[in-house]
Amino acid sequence: MANDPLHILLICPKFPYPKVDGGAIAMYNMMRGFHDAGVEVSVLGMSTPKHPVMIRDFPPHIRELANLHAIDVDTTPRPIDALASFAFSKTKSYHVQRFTSKAFKEELKFMLDENRYDVIQLETLYMLPYIETIKSHCAAKDHPNRNVLISYRAHNIEHEIWKRRAQNEKRPWMHYLYAETARRIERFERKQLEAGEFHVLVPITGRDGKQMKSLGCERPFQATVSGVIMDEVEKFEVKPEIPSVFYLGSLDWEPNKEGLRWFLKFVWPIVHRRYPHVPFYIAGRKMPNEFLQLKKQNIRPLGEVESAAKFMQEKGIMVSPIFSGSGMRIKIIEGMSHGKPIVATRVAKEGIEKIYHGNQMMIADTVEDFANCLSILIEDPNLARTLGIHARNAIKKQFDNKQHIGSLLKFYQDQINKRESDDADKKSDN
Repeated sequence: MANDPLHILLICPKFPYPKVDGGAIAMYNMMRGFHDAGVEVSVLGMSTPKHPVMIRDFPPHIRELANLHAIDVDTTPRPIDALASFAFSKTKSYHVQRFTSKAFKEELKFMLDENRYDVIQLETLYMLPYIETIKSHCAAKDHPNRNVLISYRAHNIEHEIWKRRAQNEKRPWMHYLYAETARRIERFERKQLEAGEFHVLVPITGRDGKQMKSLGCERPFQATVSGVIMDEVEKFEVKPEIPSVFYLGSLDWEPNKEGLRWFLKFVWPIVHRRYPHVPFYIAGRKMPNEFLQLKKQNIRPLGEVESAAKFMQEKGIMVSPIFSGSGMRIKIIEGMSHGKPIVATRVAKEGIEKIYHGNQMMIADTVEDFANCLSILIEDPNLARTLGIHARNAIKKQFDNKQHIGSLLKFYQDQINKRESDDADKKSDN
């Protein structure tokens, strides 16, 4: 019935909790936003070696947000499997194949038989192969999910990440590997977008929505950013270390490592020569030894910190040197919500609209510009503080999770109503 609360099933390549990285945060904010809006939420997520979960260990307030189902899926990249894929197929993407699981399909079928959903939302490109399972399993006329609305929640344009990595790679064999991976993922991505087996597209930015339309997607779309849940922005009674510079990000993600290497090799030596007393803190999960072992130029690697929010509030200027990402950098949104002055590349800032250089953030792409932006903020703490205040105000105004979830739910209800109306018209014609 139109007045009944919607029941939405999220299908996820990792679990939305704990919030270990930007992808998990984006899915968590969606889950929490739906729950707060009165939606009945179910989650079918993968528990992987990289992101293992045990639902019974979650805090009660997390378990109350949704009906949670976790299936163990080994998505560990294996070089021999990747090489076999390259050798014996010119089209298949190993990065997509890793997320195909028989056990996951069986649990999905069980949930489809036991529940009626209004919307099934597939998180990221890697969940799209499960559309075939949904449609084939629910094909019978009396199946409760025969007419379910299938939504593709695109966190980024996946092949764009690999193309940018290929462009930035100097080693010929790695350039080829990245370029070939980009080609295969783009082929899969284009095929999915052109075929439109899903019914609606939910890109994370308006820019991504336009790009996907140009790639052949003709489905209705509603751009929905990963908003900020302001009442979850933790506050700590800490005084920030001024001046100081910090980096925070998952260091098992190659674009993060690539950008940090660039910053450490080219930018930080300039900043350190100018201000040898200023420390540079590096924090992030799965930190490789190449960063953990750094002991020069006042570089202070910390590894994974217990509280990202506390760490950000304790430090001064945030840097985000990204050159090969896509979608939206959730850590920048998080830093802005804490009122941090930020220096970021254009790729890092991509997808975060109505944010301007010198007003809510400093934007720099070259070594010289990046070092000079940092120098300005180190020398003028009042400007740094003002930049942070403007950043936080922009987040409160533009990225309120409640507002974006409300718009998305209206979009879903409109699409459901339209499909029901079209079905009624077809029946009357017959």
